[in-house]
Amino acid sequence: MNDNSGSVRIDIWLWSVRLFKTRSLAGAACRGSKVRVNGELVKPSKMLRVGDMLDIQKDKSQITVEVLNVLKKRVSAKEAINFKREISILLIFPHILFVIKYLNKQDVELFINLKSK
Repeated sequence: MNDNSGSVRIDIWLWSVRLFKTRSLAGAACRGSKVRVNGELVKPSKMLRVGDMLDIQKDKSQITVEVLNVLKKRVSAKEAINFKREISILLIFPHILFVIKYLNKQDVELFINLKSK
């Protein structure tokens, strides 16, 4: 499922690695200035390459993700982790600011347990 060309449109990649439920939502986030690649605002047609750093603003959170590999087709959630590395998540609540750094699997599990409560 990897793309041998080394680049893929950002809206396709965001949808493929399950950061957005639909490609339309991914494109709307790009057009709405909610997505940055290496610090720059992008359009949905921006081509991503391995190593690019993404800052994504979703709902009340900001996610920093590194592109580990490119792909053009949606994959399962289990496979999606092979194509991205989530660096940090910034959760914004009224009056409270949380930053969660992804250091290892236990930290991710802790975050998921806290989020579900």
